[in-house]
Order: sequence, then C-alpha cells, then structure tokens
Amino acid sequence: MSSPILLLHGVPADARLWDDLRTHLPPHHPVLAPSMPGYGGGPDLVPATVDAHVAWLRSWLHQQTISGPCHVVGQDYGGLLGARLAIEDPTRVRSLTLISAPVGLGWTWARLGALPGPHLLFYRAFGGGLWHHQGVRPSRRQAFADTFGHHRADPTLPDRMREMARGLGLRQLARTPRQLRATGVPLHTVWGTADRFAPWPSALWMAARHRRGGHLARTTLIWGGRHYLPFGRPQATASAITRFIEGIDHQRP
Repeated sequence: MSSPILLLHGVPADARLWDDLRTHLPPHHPVLAPSMPGYGGGPDLVPATVDAHVAWLRSWLHQQTISGPCHVVGQDYGGLLGARLAIEDPTRVRSLTLISAPVGLGWTWARLGALPGPHLLFYRAFGGGLWHHQGVRPSRRQAFADTFGHHRADPTLPDRMREMARGLGLRQLARTPRQLRATGVPLHTVWGTADRFAPWPSALWMAARHRRGGHLARTTLIWGGRHYLPFGRPQATASAITRFIEGIDHQRP
C-alpha cells in the first residue's frame, strides 16, 4: 500500500480546508485529515503550546489503523506541527510538505502580536476576520465564509488564537529549521505568490537551507495563490503535492 497522506490544517479553519483538494489526490494513498483541538477536534488544549498540539497529534495517530510513515502536509500552523512531528518522531514522517507555513522565526510576528497592547489589534480587532478576508481570492471568499464562518463568529476566537500565539516559544522556533534539516526528511515548500501573510521568498529560503544539509528539497510557487491554498487553489495544490510524494515513493528500493 502507498504511504498515507496526513493533512494538517491551519487556523482559524478545520479539516474541511482539505475537502476539495482531497478529490484531486491519488486514490491509492490513504488520507488522514484530523481537526485540531478547539477547531472540531475536541476542546482547546491548556496550555495551547506547540508541544501540547504535537503530543495530541501523536496520540491521535496512535489511535488510527494505518501504520507506517506518512507524507505529512501542513498548512500554516499545521505545517509547524508537521515540522515538529518530524523532529520528535521521525519514523512517522516519510516526507514533509509545508503550505504557506514558515517553521522558524517567521512566526515571531504572531508571538509579538500576542503581547499586551498589540493583542488588541492583532487578536481583538482582527480576530480571524483578516485571515478569512485576505486568505483566499475574492471569488472564493463567500465559499470560505460559508465553510468557516462559525469559527469567526465565535466570540472566544480572538482570545483562543492569542493563547496559541503565546504558546509559540521563540527559542524552539529558532531551532526548528536546523533540527528539521538534521532529520533529513524530504521537504517540499508550496506557496502562493499573492500570500499576504507569509511572503513567498520564505519558501525558497527554507528549501535552500534544507538542501545545504545535503537533503532533498523542492519549492512550488502557485501564481496568484493566497494563504489558504488548499481551499482557494485545490487542484493546483493537489497536483504539486502529488508530484512530490509520488517521486518520493518511486525512490524506494
């Protein structure tokens, strides 16, 4: 059986981020797509740290019937979790695809925005609204709102997003790219050129840094794509994922 594909969504979204994309993935790959705690996968974690989310993910994987390493695909915060999973439990990860997901100090803005004062703008004023409005092309905004609007309408969302940001450890973020490179896991960075939250050159930087360690790394840029590529550009994103993971699987002895 081909390696399973593990899809990890970002916030403020849930596993439905992948619904359209899944129809374009190869049918011979089993697909796993959990919703994270607080976004359909049970109550929020306390504390809402990266380590706590990875521990939850490892426990969730342990409960599944599919064995063997997965092709891990993570968007936004899901990509950070995928990177930490590869570092902490490399036997679980056959390859890692990061979609609009910096894994290092690119998350500093979120951590600083959670400080008293700036949080009034980044989380109380914007909440998830800015991400929902600017994360997909105008033609997909209504569909995005229909799918994930209940998260945005939740009055607790700003504080919950802030707690997740406060759970980002700057020392851990700074070490993650180096630790990920040490695993040797094949890396694929997929970015939209119109992403307004994470600039696309970071995709090139992460791949180049990984290659300097002598490891396989690829970058796919999707012209005009925005932050939530799996929802906004599902076919193009699925094609990029498929090309990469099929190439990895074909390299097996």
